[in-house]
Parts: sequence; C-alpha cells; structure tokens
Amino acid sequence: MTEVQNKTGWNTSYQLDEGGLWRTLVKSGHAGWCWATGDGASVMAIVSPVCVNGDIYLTTIEGRAKTNRLLKDPRCSLTMYHETGSVTAIGHVEFDTRPEIMVMFLQGLQERVFGAAHDLAYTHFKHMNSPDRWICKFVPEKYVTFDEEKFLAD
Repeated sequence: MTEVQNKTGWNTSYQLDEGGLWRTLVKSGHAGWCWATGDGASVMAIVSPVCVNGDIYLTTIEGRAKTNRLLKDPRCSLTMYHETGSVTAIGHVEFDTRPEIMVMFLQGLQERVFGAAHDLAYTHFKHMNSPDRWICKFVPEKYVTFDEEKFLAD
C-alpha cells in the first residue's frame, strides 16, 4: 500500500490534499526522474510522465545507461511540479514491452501535450514509436507533497 502523505515533520501543514496530489500527477508536464548509479551517485533525467487510470508511466530506450541501471536496481523517485505545489514520489519501476502499453502511453502523451495539434503529435509519435523504446510503470511506495498556496498563505 502506498503511503499517500507524510504524517510527521515540519511540513505536515503544507501537504497537498488528495485532489491536489492527483492534479499535480496528471497535469505536470515534466518530472525529474532520479536513480542511483552502481557506485551510489545520484542521477536525474527530465522526463514526460503519463498518468493513466491512476498509474504513472515513463519511457526509456533499450541499452541506455539509465535503462541498464534500472533493470539491475529499479528503485527511483519522481518529482513533479504544477502551479500550486509539488509531489515527490518514491518507489520503483516495472518494465513493460507489450505493444498495447506503448499505444496507451503514446495516446496519453498526445492528449496531455499536444491536444488537437495533430501534425506535431504525428511527428512526435514517429520519434517515440521505435522498437528500442520501452515503457516503465512507476510504482510509488510513498508520496511527499508540498502545497505552495498553503505555505504562502501563512
């Protein structure tokens, strides 16, 4: 079970409510995806996550250092920001190479990023839909949230 809120600490009163948490997950355009290298160094990539049916999906390329490392140790975190706050999700990834997952990811990305701009979406689809592209489901174990509006109101 995912721990949805940090129950202790200085920022308890500045947490996003559950609606704010999901609004941030769904609406944020980009995220910082962090993982550790084999020697323990922290690495981050800026990615475009897609939320579908309450799950968070990411994409990577077969053979990249990030992919190889996450296959060995899938623990990672995502930090997302949207207008009123931020969410850091701590968890792990599960790789999924099924074609239907790729289609679901690309459709979700098109709806969020491009909307009705079909020409841009088509060009992006051609780039993203390659045989070496893999989809990962991010499985959160804990969310740490920050509600900027509550903080600024104090």
